[in-house]
Amino acid sequence: MGAVLHQDFRDDFQLDASLPAACTDCFSVSGDSLDQLYTYYGQSFSVGQGNLGLLAFKEDAVIRAFFDFGTDECINLEGAFSSYAGNIMEDAIIVFNDNLLAPIGWSTFMMDGTQHVALAGANFYNKTINGTTLAEWVGSVISGTQLNLVE
Repeated sequence: MGAVLHQDFRDDFQLDASLPAACTDCFSVSGDSLDQLYTYYGQSFSVGQGNLGLLAFKEDAVIRAFFDFGTDECINLEGAFSSYAGNIMEDAIIVFNDNLLAPIGWSTFMMDGTQHVALAGANFYNKTINGTTLAEWVGSVISGTQLNLVE
């Protein structure tokens, strides 16, 4: 995500007021340091407190629309968006998981699809990746067991 989109997101949602003050790397002059929050939380929580988890659809249409505002140096920031390609989103989220989240102990449950909400309805009990249901994965996150599942 580009610096302009980072800063706009921080300003619109007043994130600086809610970011942990101890996460000094989360506050940069350019405003493009929100990704440091993942490392901060990964290092701040112990297994005894549970685990951190990323639950995602690899081509989430809502998140893709948000990231589309940041393309072409945020040319669409105040206007309509086009369509941030699903394969770009999928590649990015897999790299994000493999290079940042998994090495610091985050669990992941990444499903194929463009949906945005996964915890409601039958998905919670019926969706499986490698024989593990979403409900079982949530239980592993709560118990502090790192489990990375990608469909």
